[in-house]
Amino acid sequence: MSEKQSTIPYLLLTLALTIFAIAPLTYPGYFQTHAGFTALWAVDNLRENLFNLRWTPPLTGFDALRSGGILPYYLAALLPLPPLAAMKTVSALGVLAGASGLYLWLKSWLGAKGATVAALAYTYAPFLTATLLVRGAFGESFFWGVLPWALLAATYLVASPTLPVMAIAVVFWTALGLSHLGLGVWAWVVLVFMQVGFHRPQSRPPIAMSAIGLAVAAAITVPRALASAAPKLPVPADHLVYPAQLLAPFWGFGISVPGWQDGLTFSVGFAAIALALVSIYIWKNGDDPRPWFFIGVAGSALALVLPWTRRLWQLPLVRDSLAYPWQLLGFAALGLAVLAGIGFWLEPKLNRTPIFAAALLMVLIPAYPHLEPNFITSKIPPRPVAIYGDNQLLLIDYRFEIKNPAEQMDALHPVKPYLPLKDAAALQPGDTFYLTVHWQAVNPPQKSLKIFGHLVDGAGNIITQIDVLPQNGDRPTDGWLPGELIADRYTFTLPADAPAPAQVWLGFYDGDTLARLPVAGDDNGRAKLSIQ
Repeated sequence: MSEKQSTIPYLLLTLALTIFAIAPLTYPGYFQTHAGFTALWAVDNLRENLFNLRWTPPLTGFDALRSGGILPYYLAALLPLPPLAAMKTVSALGVLAGASGLYLWLKSWLGAKGATVAALAYTYAPFLTATLLVRGAFGESFFWGVLPWALLAATYLVASPTLPVMAIAVVFWTALGLSHLGLGVWAWVVLVFMQVGFHRPQSRPPIAMSAIGLAVAAAITVPRALASAAPKLPVPADHLVYPAQLLAPFWGFGISVPGWQDGLTFSVGFAAIALALVSIYIWKNGDDPRPWFFIGVAGSALALVLPWTRRLWQLPLVRDSLAYPWQLLGFAALGLAVLAGIGFWLEPKLNRTPIFAAALLMVLIPAYPHLEPNFITSKIPPRPVAIYGDNQLLLIDYRFEIKNPAEQMDALHPVKPYLPLKDAAALQPGDTFYLTVHWQAVNPPQKSLKIFGHLVDGAGNIITQIDVLPQNGDRPTDGWLPGELIADRYTFTLPADAPAPAQVWLGFYDGDTLARLPVAGDDNGRAKLSIQ
């Protein structure tokens, strides 16, 4: 079989086996991520500002190095699809790009089967899955899809430093920087070590073209960051990972917090580690130095996220490159994936069909339980009703209701417990009605806040009011997760001599200081909800 004939079937097999990673993106509805609906609103907003050269995603702020890049938003905005379908499509393309790019990059070295195993080990790395399906970090997720192609283009420059290949390399490294500039800088460091280590006489073109690509991305990104509000970012040194977390089977949807009790998974994956160890055992007496490099990539990435590097992450250049140190785990996934495929290059017996199939199953089966995101069944609004604080809390939707006076006859004829207020008779003194809302946190407050609701008449006079904790204290605001939808219901009863109610003024305040969270468009920290 010719080289081309052996390449295409296994490339198609690699792409076919990414179906499990892409499947969650094909389900109806949206999945709950830490980003919430902000990415979808950003796509919609970009379509209205497509020619604004200073555009950045609204609500979240933008940092040139540490924020997710703008490329996925532009790709989604250009697709003739609704924002949700467009962002899912771009994310699926990123997954396919990562698998195919790593396969094509490694095929000439590891052979078709070794490259297939490596590509799938990379695709199903738990950390990369969580980046997309749990964190909703679309720019960062797309970065890991583009990275193998950027490395492939740089590798081609070693043997063919022609102008067309140089241009292609610049394009891919620009795309890498526009997906996540901070990670792009770290990727460039990896590339420099790889080129100097293996291709010292021919290393200048790849290093130069990749640097030019990142410089172009920086020229596009930095002015936008300067014109944008600074995002609320964590202190990287507070978010280092303990060794046990790298091996833990835990899979969570929570957020990263200082200490060891993170709600987010940092596992590098059982299959990749096991296959990498097999490869290292086979190679241990070999003369080829290339495995050393990928052991170094994986080992360095893992070492840099551990607590002993705290002082390093306090240095300005390192601290300001990433929001979290554990974002480097994607490079560990890359190094381990390459090591997982090296055994198939070193030992011909591993290429036998039963062993090759067992290796693929070894990658796919442990990853399968992690491919079920938390889905959101409620309707996605085109924009938030109100924005509280410094883009901290969002009022997603609201409705006024009354209790259904009808009685349920039997299980076969159920009735809704609440009816829309607009479908009921006009409110009378003594009547009770309800305000049902959905909240979503972008940057949850560090303190438990109370909610006030002022029922006012047409002149703005308070008729009655409520002061409550969310869900009667069961879900305090300091426990809300980014992107989580919090449903709540507030009860208002009209006094006997009440005038006709016109609005409910809804907001948050600190129970100790009585200071209100500001609301965009209102100087008094209120979202004004008309009763209808």
